[in-house]
Amino acid sequence: HDAGQLEEAEASYRRVLAIEPGYAEVHSNLGHVLASLGRLEEAEASYRRALEIKPAYVKAVRGLGDVLHMQGRLEDAVANFRKALATDPSAATVYNDLGIILQR
Repeated sequence: HDAGQLEEAEASYRRVLAIEPGYAEVHSNLGHVLASLGRLEEAEASYRRALEIKPAYVKAVRGLGDVLHMQGRLEDAVANFRKALATDPSAATVYNDLGIILQR
């Protein structure tokens, strides 16, 4: 993934999820790859699945917020970040992301 081999990363993440479908971190990583490939609806679904499994997973919260922002759904992005902060008020990076969206 970090090497830019997005299709290979997607395939690897999907293989892991076939074995362990409850692995929130892999759903989140898959969401990042899908967003990088421009497949925003699929990315959103992956991030949402990660958050179903692990509701306070900050990386998935941020990823979902980014995807919602890329889709032009600013109100949904704000709601996503606020929900995350209600779950974990110590998530400083989420405050930052929320501030960026609110500024726009």
